[in-house]
Amino acid sequence: MKKSIFIMTLLMICSQLQAQQSEYNPREDRTFAITSEGGLRTMSGTGINATYYALPQLGLDAGVGISFQGLRTGLRARYLFLDQRFSPIIGLGVNLSYGTFTESFTQDIESFEIDGQTIEGFTAEVNIELRRTVAAQLLTGFEYMSDGGFVVGFNVGYRAKLNQSWDTEFVVDDRTFDVGDRIINSLDRVFGSGVSIALNLGYAF
Repeated sequence: MKKSIFIMTLLMICSQLQAQQSEYNPREDRTFAITSEGGLRTMSGTGINATYYALPQLGLDAGVGISFQGLRTGLRARYLFLDQRFSPIIGLGVNLSYGTFTESFTQDIESFEIDGQTIEGFTAEVNIELRRTVAAQLLTGFEYMSDGGFVVGFNVGYRAKLNQSWDTEFVVDDRTFDVGDRIINSLDRVFGSGVSIALNLGYAF
């Protein structure tokens, strides 16, 4: 009796594995897709991605869109772990944000005390220069493609800035001082490295 149960269980497992292996992957026939993308620190900002499935389990993406910094473009490769409609993914890519600007503003510094000596308040000029930003991105998530071509994907990852894309300085009485970490950290939160989250919706042909 125990032997019969074991054999039946083994046959059920084998049939399930065979069914998964034989499940149709629409990427075999639909090798090109267009999807929208939105989220935080995404490859193309808020924009459009084009995907070519060089293999049913390998997607090559190119995208263009708008980010906080202006125009953003990106390239990446994604590997789909399963040869079927739904699959977890892992990807690696690079993106470029083109926006450049220089902004200057004044900041009032209140009086403060150091070693018992009071320093009178003053007004400082703050200059911020932002240039093109190049970043690499590592991500994981999932993608689903229906037999009819509907595509939905979600990914989370990390975007790492590769270049020094801004300069900041204080100017007080025509003397220049480096800006403190407070302003640098504020720029990093918006334009720098950090966690990325993206949602993709579209159609495959």
